[in-house]
Amino acid sequence: MSDAQLRWLYANCAAVVAASHEDFGLTPLEGNTFGRPAVVLRAGGFLDTMVEGRTGCFIEELTETAVRQAILDLRALGLDRDEITAHAQRFGFEAFKETLVRECELALTARGLDPYPVPGPMPAYDRRAPHDNLKTLRRPLTVAVSALALLTVAAGAVASQQDGPWGQVLLAVAGGLAVATAALGRLRFVLRRRNADSIRPLPPRPFTPPEGRAQDKVFQLR
Repeated sequence: MSDAQLRWLYANCAAVVAASHEDFGLTPLEGNTFGRPAVVLRAGGFLDTMVEGRTGCFIEELTETAVRQAILDLRALGLDRDEITAHAQRFGFEAFKETLVRECELALTARGLDPYPVPGPMPAYDRRAPHDNLKTLRRPLTVAVSALALLTVAAGAVASQQDGPWGQVLLAVAGGLAVATAALGRLRFVLRRRNADSIRPLPPRPFTPPEGRAQDKVFQLR
């Protein structure tokens, strides 16, 4: 069955009968959208989406007699189609959006936060880290590491061509330069990590809710 066929059935039926178990109870609301009442099982999500005596009737048990009696009770009620349609709209998108916005507003206000902050630059993080004085050393360290690496290679190349004590001295110098290069590289890495870890979120700004914004004005979805 297509959506168009389903809409035609809802618009032209006398009532929607749903004798199954549903978690949300969407079926009677679909019929209510077209102003049609519903006869549903007294269980599951139908208890939340159907108002007995105003948008339909409940089936007390899954028997033919109970279903027949619920339909007879519905015919005797003479329900208002406009009221049924208005009930369905309470579960629509606009009502859900308004309720969600108001609930978020109340939650933020309860925590002392402004739900509608003034637009502007957002200071999300405080980058005034306690290691800013060490951060200035990163560039000189990078240059030093690169220079020592080149000196290490040069010293090793010269030592390989020298015999005797000078060769041994140059090899020792090359080894020391290699160790110094590794140490400076490690120091640069540690400073970079400390600077990143020192970034902390800013504390929330204090907010005083304006007068006249009462909680009883919140749209309640029932």
